[in-house]
Amino acid sequence: MKRNIKLKIHKSNKYLYIILINCYNNKIITSYTNLNKEIKILNNKLKLNSIFLLSKKIFKDLLKRKIKIIIFDRNKFKYHGKIKFLSNLLRKFGLIF
Repeated sequence: MKRNIKLKIHKSNKYLYIILINCYNNKIITSYTNLNKEIKILNNKLKLNSIFLLSKKIFKDLLKRKIKIIIFDRNKFKYHGKIKFLSNLLRKFGLIF
């Protein structure tokens, strides 16, 4: 299978911004962040719990679109902390990258 969907991550000190991009026509499919209300409440209490809910939301959306193989683009950020936790959760849910 060809990998044509890129999961691109941007991280600030508080929040994660995740964008799904179609690589063939460079169009944004959808975007996610932990700024919405139900995840933002959890973000103040437990940061990893909000990332768990965010990864679950991403995985459900990708399953609806029948996408199982993606390109994981972490930009300039090191593979540790929140980014490592997010990628490990997505792998456990069944995504391949």
